[in-house]
Amino acid sequence: MFLSKPTYDCIGLTNFKPFFLHYQEKRDVFNWLSVKAFRSGHCFGAFGYDIRMEEKTIIYTGDYLEDSIFSCDEIRNLERDVAIVDGAYPADEKCMEDNKSAFLKLITSLGKNIILPLPKNGRGIEVISIFNDHGIPYSIVGEPFFHEEENDYLKKKVDIRPSDNSNILLVADPQLKKKESQDIVAKHPSFSLIFTGTVDEGSVSSYLLGTRKNTFFQRINVHQTHLEAETLIKKNQFKKAVIFHNKETKEKTSFSF
Repeated sequence: MFLSKPTYDCIGLTNFKPFFLHYQEKRDVFNWLSVKAFRSGHCFGAFGYDIRMEEKTIIYTGDYLEDSIFSCDEIRNLERDVAIVDGAYPADEKCMEDNKSAFLKLITSLGKNIILPLPKNGRGIEVISIFNDHGIPYSIVGEPFFHEEENDYLKKKVDIRPSDNSNILLVADPQLKKKESQDIVAKHPSFSLIFTGTVDEGSVSSYLLGTRKNTFFQRINVHQTHLEAETLIKKNQFKKAVIFHNKETKEKTSFSF
């Protein structure tokens, strides 16, 4: 499996043989197949791949977002036979800038006593960066957040500097799978709970979002919207483009070329 070292370190899986790539590195796998990695803006080590198979070319964006704290090698003016483009959010979803503003407005309106279950990479680091930029103190309870010191994957440095006495609690467990995370929520029934990303069906997070008082959903983007995916396609010259990661997409998921 081709991936970056930060991705390998973060996912914690060892049941496969990794082939590490650096961004902008091209790897000739066979004489008829080559792969080149590029940063996709989703999280530390997130890659898209530019693939050549004999005379055919494919670009796969991976989980892609240009408006992100993470570095993104923007896809522009490329000619490819096939493009597989991230468009995880529906066309009517707000862009990152608008959702970030709505998130800050919600945090300000609640004032204090907030729990935020977040991924340890990606959106968790994005939220920490937002808090740093606006001088909002936060505490981290439970597992630490993943942080790659190498800033090639960041547009700017993000210091993780939690406060010892803040009542905004960050929990590195977005679906609240761990008992320790569930206990944190249970011990603070008066705290507001904010989910910033999709909650999995059947998860504790999904249950609480549907039943618990003072519980909110406000997205912080880590993917493109369907509209942003369509816009990206128009900025390039693709013979065939498929938007993936979106239940609303009617495109076939397999085809020949």
